[in-house]
Amino acid sequence: MSVEPGIDAARAAAGLLALVDGLGPQLPSGQYAEEVALAALDTQPALVFAGS
Repeated sequence: MSVEPGIDAARAAAGLLALVDGLGPQLPSGQYAEEVALAALDTQPALVFAGS
Protein backbone atom coordinates (compact mmCIF):
# COMPACT_ATOMS: atom_id res chain seq x y z
CA MET A 1 0.00 0.00 0.00
CA SER A 2 1.37 3.42 -0.85
CA VAL A 3 0.38 6.92 0.11
CA GLU A 4 -1.85 8.62 -2.45
CA PRO A 5 0.11 11.11 -4.61
CA GLY A 6 -0.15 14.63 -3.24
CA ILE A 7 -0.81 13.44 0.34
CA ASP A 8 1.68 14.42 3.04
CA ALA A 9 2.05 11.22 5.07
CA ALA A 10 3.07 13.02 8.26
CA ARG A 11 0.06 15.33 8.11
CA ALA A 12 -2.26 12.43 7.33
CA ALA A 13 -0.93 10.54 10.35
CA ALA A 14 -1.36 13.62 12.55
CA GLY A 15 -4.92 13.98 11.29
CA LEU A 16 -5.73 10.36 12.09
CA LEU A 17 -4.28 10.73 15.58
CA ALA A 18 -6.35 13.88 16.09
CA LEU A 19 -9.46 11.99 14.99
CA VAL A 20 -8.74 9.17 17.43
CA ASP A 21 -7.94 11.61 20.25
CA GLY A 22 -11.13 13.52 19.54
CA LEU A 23 -13.33 10.42 19.51
CA GLY A 24 -11.68 8.86 22.57
CA PRO A 25 -13.36 10.90 25.29
CA GLN A 26 -16.65 11.16 23.41
CA LEU A 27 -17.32 7.42 23.21
CA PRO A 28 -17.60 6.75 26.97
CA SER A 29 -19.79 9.83 27.42
CA GLY A 30 -22.19 8.61 24.72
CA GLN A 31 -21.74 11.58 22.37
CA TYR A 32 -21.06 9.14 19.53
CA ALA A 33 -22.21 5.57 19.13
CA GLU A 34 -19.49 2.99 18.61
CA GLU A 35 -20.73 2.37 15.06
CA VAL A 36 -20.42 6.07 14.17
CA ALA A 37 -16.88 6.26 15.55
CA LEU A 38 -15.82 3.12 13.67
CA ALA A 39 -17.31 4.45 10.44
CA ALA A 40 -15.37 7.69 10.86
CA LEU A 41 -12.14 5.76 11.38
CA ASP A 42 -12.83 3.36 8.51
CA THR A 43 -13.02 6.16 5.95
CA GLN A 44 -9.56 7.53 6.71
CA PRO A 45 -7.32 4.91 5.04
CA ALA A 46 -9.17 5.22 1.75
CA LEU A 47 -8.54 8.97 1.78
CA VAL A 48 -4.80 8.54 2.39
CA PHE A 49 -3.72 5.32 0.70
CA ALA A 50 -3.81 4.50 -3.00
CA GLY A 51 -5.72 1.38 -3.86
CA SER A 52 -7.78 1.30 -0.67
